[in-house]
Amino acid sequence: MGSNKGYDLVGKTFERLTVLKDTGKRHPKQGKVWLCRCKCTSLTEATTTHLKWGNKKSCGCLAKETVRKNAMKRRAIRKEKKPVFKVSKPKRGQAKQKQISDQATFVIPDELRDVPYQMVEDGLFQVFENGRIFRHTPRQSSECIVHDSNGYKVVSASVDGTQKHFYVHRLLAQAFIPNPEQKPVVSFKDENRGNISLDNLIWETHEERAIKMYKTGKFDPRRHLETCKQCGSGTRNKSGICSKCEYDNLSKEKRKERISERISSYSDIPIDLCTPSQQRVILLLREGLNGAEVAKKLGVSRQAVDSAVKTARRRVQRLSRLEIEKKDRKKNLNQKPDDMSKIKWLRKLNGLTQQDMAELLDITSSSYSQKEREITPFSVSEAIILADFFDETVESLFN
Repeated sequence: MGSNKGYDLVGKTFERLTVLKDTGKRHPKQGKVWLCRCKCTSLTEATTTHLKWGNKKSCGCLAKETVRKNAMKRRAIRKEKKPVFKVSKPKRGQAKQKQISDQATFVIPDELRDVPYQMVEDGLFQVFENGRIFRHTPRQSSECIVHDSNGYKVVSASVDGTQKHFYVHRLLAQAFIPNPEQKPVVSFKDENRGNISLDNLIWETHEERAIKMYKTGKFDPRRHLETCKQCGSGTRNKSGICSKCEYDNLSKEKRKERISERISSYSDIPIDLCTPSQQRVILLLREGLNGAEVAKKLGVSRQAVDSAVKTARRRVQRLSRLEIEKKDRKKNLNQKPDDMSKIKWLRKLNGLTQQDMAELLDITSSSYSQKEREITPFSVSEAIILADFFDETVESLFN
C-alpha cells in the first residue's frame, strides 16, 4: 500500500522543503505523508514519492515566483519592443534605408535622417518631430496616411484585429511634450485643430479644458437645452423631462406600489373581530400609512403598532375558530346548573376560557373573572358584545 516503512526523511531538505515530522497519514500509492516547512516559513504536507522525485519543491511559493518572473520578463520585452534602426549601405539607384530588427525593411526618405523621433503606443508608431508618422507591424512598416476627421488629423492602425484611429496631435504630444502630472487631454493653444505644431499643443485636465472652452464661449451648458415638461427647467434628456423630475416620478410610482401592497396586506383582517384600539391601527394602515406614520398619528411607539397588528391577527384566527366550534356544538348537551351564571355556562358549553372572553371584550383576564363572578358588573357595550357573540338577547343573558 505504499507505506515506505524504511524511509525516514525527518531533517532532510528537498529543494525548498525541510521535513519536520511524520504526520501519521499514508497515501495508498505515494507512501508516508510528511509535515514540511517551506523556505518561506509556510507549513505544507508532502508524500515520500513527491519529495524524492522532486514533484513537490515548495508550498506553492516557487510557482508564484516563477509566474511573477515570467510576467516581468514579458513586460520588459514589451518595453524593449522599440525597434533598433541600423543604417545599411544603399544599393545603386536606391535611397538610404533603415532596418528594424525582426521586422520588414522599409524606406525612409533622406530628409528624415536627422529629424528626431520617438516610438509611441508600444512601438506601433514612429513619430517624427515634423509630424510625419510611420506605422510598424510584424508584417510591414510604412508611412501613415493622414486623414481628416471633423477637423482633426488622424491615422489608423490595426490593434488586435480591430481597426483603430489615433489623433496625430495626441501622438506628437505623447512623443515630445512632457506630461509629469499625467493629464489626459491634449489641447490646441489657438483652438485651431489643423495646427499640430508642438508649440501649439498642451496637456490639460478635463476641468481645465471645460473652463477654457467656457471662457472662450465655445461651450455653454445652457445651449441645446429643452424645457422640462414638468418643472420648466433645462434638460438634455430625450424624454423632455429633467433627471430630477424623472427621479421624483419614479419615487412616486414606487410609493404607490408600496401603498397598494400595504393596503392589500391588511385587507384580510376582519375589522368587526378586532378590538377598538386594533381597529384604529388597522384602518390607518389600510389608508396607506406606514407603521411609523401610524405611530406618530396615534401618539404611540412603532413597536405598539406592530404588536397591535400581530395581536389582531391572532385574535381573528382564534375567534374564527371558536365561531366554527360554536356552530357545530349542540347546546342541549348539558343543562345549566342553578348555581352557575348563564354567561359562565355558555362559555364552558362552547369550550372557551376566561382569557378568550377577555380578549373578546379587550380587557384583562382578571377583570373578566371578577365580572363573570358578578363582583363587578359588565358595561353596556360589553353586554351587547357578549349577547351578539352567544346569539342571545341582553335580557335573556343577564336575567
